[in-house]
Amino acid sequence: MKNKGKDIEQLFHESFKNFRIEPSSGVWRKISSKLAWQNFIRFNLYRFNIYYAIGIIALGVASVIIMSDFSGRKIKKQGTVTKEKFIQKSSSESKITTGSQEVKQQNSRGKIIMEGDKKAKSQSEVVSGDEIHITEDKKSKKKIEDTDIEINTTQKTVHSDESSLIKNRKTGETIGENRSDIQVTALIAEFSMSRSSGCVSLPVEFTNHSENAIKYLWHFGDGCSSIEKDPGYIYNEPGEYKVTLEVIDSRGEIANCFETVSVFPKPEAQFEIYPENLVLPNDPANFHNYSKNAVKYEWDFGDLKRSDEMEPTHFYKRFDNYDVKLKVWSDMGCVDSLVIHNAFTNSAYMIEFPNAFTPNLNGPCSGYYVPGVPNNNVFHPEHKGIIEYQLRIFNKRGQLIFETKNINMGWDGYYKGKLAEQNVYIWKASGRYANGKSFVKAGDITLLY
Repeated sequence: MKNKGKDIEQLFHESFKNFRIEPSSGVWRKISSKLAWQNFIRFNLYRFNIYYAIGIIALGVASVIIMSDFSGRKIKKQGTVTKEKFIQKSSSESKITTGSQEVKQQNSRGKIIMEGDKKAKSQSEVVSGDEIHITEDKKSKKKIEDTDIEINTTQKTVHSDESSLIKNRKTGETIGENRSDIQVTALIAEFSMSRSSGCVSLPVEFTNHSENAIKYLWHFGDGCSSIEKDPGYIYNEPGEYKVTLEVIDSRGEIANCFETVSVFPKPEAQFEIYPENLVLPNDPANFHNYSKNAVKYEWDFGDLKRSDEMEPTHFYKRFDNYDVKLKVWSDMGCVDSLVIHNAFTNSAYMIEFPNAFTPNLNGPCSGYYVPGVPNNNVFHPEHKGIIEYQLRIFNKRGQLIFETKNINMGWDGYYKGKLAEQNVYIWKASGRYANGKSFVKAGDITLLY
């Protein structure tokens, strides 16, 4: 009864307190190994070794792989569409609200195809050509309007001129690709002209006002062209010409514009003088006008006299080689002119006398002179085409003091071997030209010394 009141555990300790059991060497090795592993995984900066470094690198690589896989499933560009409700109203047409516009996709351009659980392996939106395919994941049992849809914006998406925006029907948030940062430059063809109408030999300068163009091609309407940016051109034939400018931008787009140039014909000035061998200043000069397309005329007879008649008659006061000019205008204001220089060179019949001379004070001479050579010591006429001739000179009392029928002989200022007094004398000449016309002329001459 000695052990009464003691529990089993106390009795066990009292019975075996003098016994000692030594574990085998294999057991100690196992215990030491477990303690070493526990110390290794219990991080201590003072025991940092290569194994810790390898473990940290491995964790970093795994994190990068996990994050890359996660971000690869999201859209990096703007324009991710989430939880969009697509409603197929018909197989031939579907409407998608983009911003403030509706984009209608016809059967041939934008058909939405819904494929079921059996055919689809994963939920995605595939944009191919102009069709949008939407497939449903086998594991997803939610309705299509609650399904997250990711659109690959690297492929073709729904476009509008300004932006592609789609509203999330659940949250009311507008999401999508805002294309306002993408500048689409419009190609514009435009030019101006220095003049749009004028007369033949019309010069026109073209100024190019086109925008966003890199190449230019001009067609001037008469078969000629140019690739200059700002060309110039001369129209030498009358008519209406359609000038076209065609421009090309860096994308290969083409635009064109055109203007019209009106070129008017010029008149043609032509005239003749009649008679052909007239005698100046005896005969009047008649001008015959053969001008074409002319409505207005201006004559310049070369002696400071003018006329606006179509076919005038003019009287010259003396013989000379005059330049006669005719200027004409058309009804469109175009101008042409014709000048006949030395118009009366071919007029071989004329006779003219001077009004004064100075005799040689050293004595009388024969009175002969050389035609065309100036000689102021002998009174004689300038003449052409004379075949008959008579010259007589009288003093104021009417006394005949000189007479000759030789056209090459003149008066030397002497009478009966003596120098005539300084005074005014009267002369008369008569004769006939080679064309058969006769002439009679008279005047006065002043003798000076």
